Amino acid sequence: MSLNPSGEIPVQEFAGDPAGARRSRRAFRFAVAACVFFAFSMWFAEGYLRFSMLESQYRMALTLPIDSARAILRNVVKRDNGQTPKYLEALASIEESDVILSRYEEAYKSNPNNPFLIIKYGCRLFLAGQYKEARERFREAGIQLPKNALPRYLEAAALALSMPEDGDLSEVLALVARTNSSGAPVLFPQPLWHSSLPRSGVCYTKLRRDIADLCCAPLYKFKNLLIGRARPQIEAGRLGDWDSWMDRLQGMGEKLVGDRLSDPANLGTPQAMAGFQIQLDVLQVRKQINEMAHGAVETALLEKEVRIKAALNDIKSFENTRAQRIENDRRLYVQPLRLSANTVSILLIIYLLALGTGRLMRTDRKTWVVPHTHLGKGMLLAGLCMFLVYLALFSLFQTSKPVSAYPLHIVTGLWYGLFTFLVLFGLAYPALALYGMSKPAPENLQGFAAMRRAIFFSLIRRYFGILLGGFLCVVCIWCVAYRLGAGVYPMQLELLVTGLETMELDTVRRVQELLL
Repeated sequence: MSLNPSGEIPVQEFAGDPAGARRSRRAFRFAVAACVFFAFSMWFAEGYLRFSMLESQYRMALTLPIDSARAILRNVVKRDNGQTPKYLEALASIEESDVILSRYEEAYKSNPNNPFLIIKYGCRLFLAGQYKEARERFREAGIQLPKNALPRYLEAAALALSMPEDGDLSEVLALVARTNSSGAPVLFPQPLWHSSLPRSGVCYTKLRRDIADLCCAPLYKFKNLLIGRARPQIEAGRLGDWDSWMDRLQGMGEKLVGDRLSDPANLGTPQAMAGFQIQLDVLQVRKQINEMAHGAVETALLEKEVRIKAALNDIKSFENTRAQRIENDRRLYVQPLRLSANTVSILLIIYLLALGTGRLMRTDRKTWVVPHTHLGKGMLLAGLCMFLVYLALFSLFQTSKPVSAYPLHIVTGLWYGLFTFLVLFGLAYPALALYGMSKPAPENLQGFAAMRRAIFFSLIRRYFGILLGGFLCVVCIWCVAYRLGAGVYPMQLELLVTGLETMELDTVRRVQELLL
């Protein structure tokens, strides 16, 4: 059956090339399947075939929740027979509390020259109350390269906590003083990560912050111990060396915060907050000493206290909005995925309804030869191209931060508007295609009505079938292009959603300026 010059279906018996129509239909289905298979194969090959099985499982575990990651890493370590240190270290960092120290011991024995692993092991020993063993680990990490002030401070904390309640703290504070004047930077361990994964996103940032919290915990206990021992003696009038000792502890806090020359990889709000909190608590004690010794508090101490409080409040303000900002960013990445999933689901339902209705109306394969009008082809092609443009716009918004919700709502509204238009057009399309169809002789009216009904439901079914298949191809093209441009797939939200690392660094730099 062919179209007349006006693009409408003429009145005539079904004719044409049924075999060719069937080949065209199968070719379209094959093209859609090939497109989906290609995109899936790229994702599968990268996740499961690009690296060895153990390496792929290790890579996967780095981005999973703790419970899931723990089960995978236990299997990896078991199959690896403990030969690869990073697998042991990764498992140790998320192991359950009753076996975490034994896991860290295994990792430490497999890689005794890794100072950052030793620091984490020492912190776990410290938090378990094994202060003497923790001190040995910190001392060992402190003599290895690169030069690092952090294990020295941790060693001082472990030494102080291992002493009896009335022990002499002069050795502890002498170690702090030597570390303050050493010029060595404070270097925190960095998370275990895979070279094929981007070092950004909420997943990597969370791991980094967890390590900073782990390393700061002994320093908080150290500060509380010193201040707890200082206050009763100061209140009793025994000032002794407490002012100079508190000054050394304050210097440790300043080193934790860092300065403008510090490596950004070692700056963050957990360590900055720890540094400022230590300084603020120490200043309270020094003010008390100052007032008892001189009858008044020095202006310099009061001014420094004001600046530190302002800096600490700035950091806390940022931290209070962190979760909401991350959630807002997550919605930006989820939106195109949600829209695509909803579109596919609704189109599939409409197609299945059209398929079932067509069979109830007994449309047969003869209607395959009925060609689509130029209007139908143009609408399908234009609609699919617009969907691809909208997906590209969402991707563009994700790289332009901060993003206002205004353009996001506009594109979302345009998406729903386009989808609604294409669905309504699909329902009206057969009537438009059959418009102007001339009636046959009266004796053939019954056959004419059956033919018209068959063509009507056949065109609906094929229109939505083409729209569904074409949209699947659009989504696959977008996913592949996204992977080539961003290095990850749009479904890998934990690697894409920002961890606010840039904003966090800007906040730390800003509060550093307050103390100049």
